[in-house]
Amino acid sequence: MNGPCPPLSHTLKHFFSATAPQCESLLYRCATTAKSLATTKKLHAYTITSGILSNHFLSLLTSAYGLCGQMEYACRLFDELPKRTPVACKAIIRMYTENGYPRSALELFVEMHGSSCYWADDYTYPFVVRACGHSLLLELGMVIHGLIVKSGFVSGIFVGNSLLAMYMTCGDRDGARRVFDAMKDKTVVSWNTMISGYFGMAVPRRL
Repeated sequence: MNGPCPPLSHTLKHFFSATAPQCESLLYRCATTAKSLATTKKLHAYTITSGILSNHFLSLLTSAYGLCGQMEYACRLFDELPKRTPVACKAIIRMYTENGYPRSALELFVEMHGSSCYWADDYTYPFVVRACGHSLLLELGMVIHGLIVKSGFVSGIFVGNSLLAMYMTCGDRDGARRVFDAMKDKTVVSWNTMISGYFGMAVPRRL
């Protein structure tokens, strides 16, 4: 059975002799979980100097910089992509939503929806729905809710909680209640969202 992955600091000891697949593996970790700006920059430099920088590596770098909150780097690489990929689009939408640019996140989602690179899933939809809530765009949120149902991702707990928050933030407590009642699995976040939403609207009798 495989053991735990070694820390990046240990792996990077052999960094400058890394093959393209090894570099890809390191970069994938930075793009998904590692959240290390220093390592991302080293990998970026290595892909350039070694001549292996490709659309795929640019996508991973976009995601890695986005995860680190480096909007300038991430957006620059995203704009340089010869072909936009699901990895890069998801990263930019998440970055925009988490850094206070919800409308930019929604503009990208709308732009990419229906294209050959349509990629939304149960990872992406919570950020898109959250962006609707932050922008108080209830009607768009309802449209996206419909897309989620049609796509089969409505049962996901993160999707459900994001829908609850969106409806409550936009003042549609009945919409939130319908989502809540339809949820098979409710978490503490689900209950807290409903409780705080009802109290915020001064309707505690509904609890």
